[in-house]
Amino acid sequence: MEKVSPQYDKNLYTVQQPTTNSAAPLYPDTRMNNAPGVVINIKNIGKGLKFDGFTLSAVPTFVVIPQSATPAINTNIGNIFSITGIAQAITSMTSGLTGTPSLGETMMIQFTDNGTARGITWGASFESTTVSLPTTTVISTLLRVTLQWNAVTSKWSCIQVA
Repeated sequence: MEKVSPQYDKNLYTVQQPTTNSAAPLYPDTRMNNAPGVVINIKNIGKGLKFDGFTLSAVPTFVVIPQSATPAINTNIGNIFSITGIAQAITSMTSGLTGTPSLGETMMIQFTDNGTARGITWGASFESTTVSLPTTTVISTLLRVTLQWNAVTSKWSCIQVA
């Protein structure tokens, strides 16, 4: 699990410095892990984050999606989506896509067919980068596609296929 950088997002949490009557300087944000008495108040943890009192970590949220020609994926409720037993071509990954992604957000979609290779049509909400979006499943093999939200193009950019 990754630790949150000391350069924090003020919309996510605030840091309260300890009160003191001494002339000692208050601890700067970059030293908050070493500062006795610093309190971190979480404003909005949101999906996929865990706070254990010391570390804010990304936690994968796995969602099983019923197989369909137009799978319904809501990016507000997860970041790893599994579609198994695909029994027909996927005619649009875009038409059932909902949610409000944020800059740099990533998601993974896992595909498994039912023993017959199936076509995948991505639609207007997705784009290839130096990594091309796959257009078919691999017979009876787990296909993982990792995507990252591109706020400039307002599309999910393919960054990994495995």
